Amino acid sequence: MKMKRVLAEKINRKHKPIYTIAFDATVQDAAKMMYNENIGAMLVNMPAHEDGVYAGILSERDIINSCAKYSNFETLPVSTIMSTDLISADMENSVKSVVACMRKKHIRHIPLSENGKIVALLSIRDLMYCLDIQKETTLSHMSDMLGACQRNKNY
Repeated sequence: MKMKRVLAEKINRKHKPIYTIAFDATVQDAAKMMYNENIGAMLVNMPAHEDGVYAGILSERDIINSCAKYSNFETLPVSTIMSTDLISADMENSVKSVVACMRKKHIRHIPLSENGKIVALLSIRDLMYCLDIQKETTLSHMSDMLGACQRNKNY
């Protein structure tokens, strides 16, 4: 299964493909947005650039880790705590290879790009959902095949 199927399934479930926040927004703003939208990560817009250019990614983990370092969440810009090393997947990558990469890098969210432009931010949950659908479909087909074989007495 390719990553483009994961994006299609996410959109089919009426989930917004990408959430972003301004480079100079505060950590408190980001935490409120994550809470209100029930999301675990968002991309940070690059200052003074067009849409689709990102400076980094901000996750719940970044916010939690910053609790040990900072206390001024009302004024601390997200650019201070975001991860700038964006690891991304391509639409044509297999889901299994992306899951392996995410596991190796210890990340739960990954930007999805098409022709060099980021088009979505996917979670490990999005990938697992599609893998589960694929397994259920395969099991259903196998069950149908086995059922047909058992009913056919003329082998």
